[in-house]
Amino acid sequence: MCISLAAASLIATGASAASSAYGAYKSAKGEKSQLKAQQKAAQYEAQVAEENARDAIFRGELSAQSVQRTAGQVAGAQRSGFAGAGVDVNYGTAADLQDETNFFGQIDAARERYNAGNEAKGLRQQGAQAAQQAKEYKKAAGNINPLLNAGTSLLGSAGSVARKWSSFRTPPASTSYASGGYSPSATKARLDSLLEE
Repeated sequence: MCISLAAASLIATGASAASSAYGAYKSAKGEKSQLKAQQKAAQYEAQVAEENARDAIFRGELSAQSVQRTAGQVAGAQRSGFAGAGVDVNYGTAADLQDETNFFGQIDAARERYNAGNEAKGLRQQGAQAAQQAKEYKKAAGNINPLLNAGTSLLGSAGSVARKWSSFRTPPASTSYASGGYSPSATKARLDSLLEE
């Protein structure tokens, strides 16, 4: 069986259209998978940022408590030193010095908490940005339809395939519609004869 050049051209065009459609499908499917992976990575990043923010607050509180303990120990040493020297620790310079030590201990502890709060705030902002990015990746992945891409590719190739097909349906130059020489059965016979060549 011998295929005419026109038939081979039609088959090649059809195969090319199918190949392009499959390529569009695979490409869209790959892009959708990549966006879903990026979504999961961004969600994980948001979770890690929140865990790090909680850890920053916890570390800040531990540090503040440590500063307060140290200030308390210094105040206690001052109190015992003054008492050992016979100074009344509840009045005058001795009392003022202990108050200052406690005051600055509280300020240092508050600074530790404040710094930890700022660190946590920055981490939570990063987490919020990552969560927003995850939503955008999810939306973008949802907008991709591999089958629709394949169908669009096929529609784009339809004109080329139709032109090739119409060459089989075009009557020979000697046959005209007016003379009644063109019919679907004549086209089928012509196509069969081309395929048999």
